[in-house]
Amino acid sequence: MKADTMFVNGGNWIPLFSKSSYYIDSSNSKNVFQISQINNNFRKVDHPSNLILKKQTKTVWVHTYIKNTGNRKDYWLGIYSQLDILNVYRKTEQGVVLLKKYNISYANKQDIPEIRFHYVPFVLNKSEIAEIYMEIRNPRYYQNIYSDFTTPIENLFWENGFYWEIGFVIGVSFIIAVLSLVVGIILRRRFYFLYSLYLALIAIIVIREEFFINIIKVPFLYYSILKTNSLFLLVIAMGLSMKIMTGFLDFRKKNGGQFRVLNTIFDFYVTFGILASLWFYIDYANTTFDNPIYNGIWNISIGLSALAVLIQITILIWLGLQNKRPSLGILAALLFGFINPVTYFFNYSRILTIYEISHPNYFYYVLLLEIFIMGIAIAYSYRKIKSQYISTLEDKLKLEEENGKIKQMEEEKIKQSILESHEQLLKNLSKDLHDDIGQKLSIINFSVENLRFAVFSKESINEIRSSILEISDSVRDLSHWLNDFSIGKNTIDEIILNEVERIRKTNIIKINFEKINNSSKNYGTSTEENIILYRCFQESINNILKHSDASQINIIIDYTNIISISIEDNGNGFDVNSQFGNGIKNIKERATLIGFSCTIQSNPEKGTKISIYKNDKPSNH
Repeated sequence: MKADTMFVNGGNWIPLFSKSSYYIDSSNSKNVFQISQINNNFRKVDHPSNLILKKQTKTVWVHTYIKNTGNRKDYWLGIYSQLDILNVYRKTEQGVVLLKKYNISYANKQDIPEIRFHYVPFVLNKSEIAEIYMEIRNPRYYQNIYSDFTTPIENLFWENGFYWEIGFVIGVSFIIAVLSLVVGIILRRRFYFLYSLYLALIAIIVIREEFFINIIKVPFLYYSILKTNSLFLLVIAMGLSMKIMTGFLDFRKKNGGQFRVLNTIFDFYVTFGILASLWFYIDYANTTFDNPIYNGIWNISIGLSALAVLIQITILIWLGLQNKRPSLGILAALLFGFINPVTYFFNYSRILTIYEISHPNYFYYVLLLEIFIMGIAIAYSYRKIKSQYISTLEDKLKLEEENGKIKQMEEEKIKQSILESHEQLLKNLSKDLHDDIGQKLSIINFSVENLRFAVFSKESINEIRSSILEISDSVRDLSHWLNDFSIGKNTIDEIILNEVERIRKTNIIKINFEKINNSSKNYGTSTEENIILYRCFQESINNILKHSDASQINIIIDYTNIISISIEDNGNGFDVNSQFGNGIKNIKERATLIGFSCTIQSNPEKGTKISIYKNDKPSNH
């Protein structure tokens, strides 16, 4: 019996490689018969449980002896690794027998395996010895192979518990990822989209590293994930992780310049990882360590992953110092440095041996804790944003209500201005009827009364006829004035000019009118603006006639800068620093109501100039 024989008794769990030796076929051409003749060239596996050969593109042959010392006969030889080629042979007295053949090149033509690992059934009678050769090739991943030899019942019992543990982690990850995605859509927050994608990527990496791909029963998805590269997915995940960390810790608020630089780096991570993953999937056959491009991208990805951890550690320490809590920042950095996806992947692939792998892995507990904390953060953020949204909506409703009240007040003021304009119009009409037509009718009445006592003469008839013609002309002029007074149809200069003509006929004051920059492109005032501007004009004229003792009024409408209306008199004037009367206040308030400005220039004994304008400054005219 060989000194390195492994003993099994049906109840123990034996790592196969603890008693195995291996040989590297640098030619990739030897077959099992040739290998069986060179046993002296085999080297003992130096790890107690795993065959760790890092980047090894050549065929590796493993040789071992197994002796059954128990009464159970049925055993499984299990192999756990991402392999391109796996062939298991048993050497007997009759020759070498092929027990298992696997080649990933034909994976698409094979059924999805029922369990997550490769296994080979063995029937061993008590005291029987089995000599086994395994042909292994893994040219695109770090060589880290685990193998055991136990009974099917013991194996499946352990696997059942392991499936529940890992399945729970993966299931929770995907559930929170979907929840985060939904919350991101509702709140329209990019942070939740990123976290959703990050969790999905971590779940896929765990599926790949724990060989859980067989839980995916859809062939297309199964073979798609089978041909993904965990390292390249890790680069994408770390780019997202850095974005999430800086967003969650509000790094941008105090470090705007640094954030922009870091954000560019994070985007590079995501882009690099996506491009590398696409190339790996499309050109899978050529992406091996023999390909210098693939080898270079692999090394760069290792460096980027390690750098991502250093960047996040630095951010945590930096924020701790900024918030005057350096000890908290250092503690968080140490915890993150030891517990993160990069450490998990490096250790699982044996790129670095940081801790011995046990099941379930501590990383899964940390991942669940992280998911739990993020779930609370998502719920809190959702509640906070919802409260803010409701508060904003309430403020908006209050503002709309206030705006409605303001609008109602403005409408009431406009209605009041309309009523005042009509009232003034009726007063002017009444005055004209009384002063002009009424006076002439009185003359006619007096003449008619005289006819009762005087001799009927031609001269008397002519006087009466002349008075009647004057009345007719006055009624026609008054009718014409009323017809032209249309605030809705006419421009403001036409409305004011019409009123100027009416005032001129009264001969109570000299009034001049001038329009500057008369153009078809003149600013067109609305009906509401016309009403307010006309009322301001009426108020100004009334103030002049009542208080100024002026002999002349000059009115200028200037369209050079949108529109400016100036009303200037040569009357008494007043001190502008003193409190304005109601008339001036009304003019200012009404002008503001329609978005116009109003300025008053006046000095005692020098007259007054009122400017109402819609531009940066009143006209100089």
